Amino acid sequence: MYQQIKYSLNAGDLGTLIPGLTTQSVVNLGVSYDMNFLKLYGQYQHVWDSISNGDVGIDTGQIGFTIPVGVGRILGSDAYSKSSGHSSVHRNTWALSYDSAVEAH
Repeated sequence: MYQQIKYSLNAGDLGTLIPGLTTQSVVNLGVSYDMNFLKLYGQYQHVWDSISNGDVGIDTGQIGFTIPVGVGRILGSDAYSKSSGHSSVHRNTWALSYDSAVEAH
């Protein structure tokens, strides 16, 4: 998916909250694969903010899985983001959980 949004066109849009923001472009790709005993997920996202005092790009990669266990499933995910341009930061976020169906009585 590709999306581009122009800001500072209407009063109150994001361009008024981030001074100098004119355009944001986003590319998002995802894939999944089901092996019955294991589902794998992957995603890549690139965000580019055009800002008058320095452009910023953010690249994010995410991988995840689900494994059926009993009446529920184990879920895991890890995402890594790194910015470039006027900003230079990175972040790694992970999660692990168990999801179980709850029956209403």
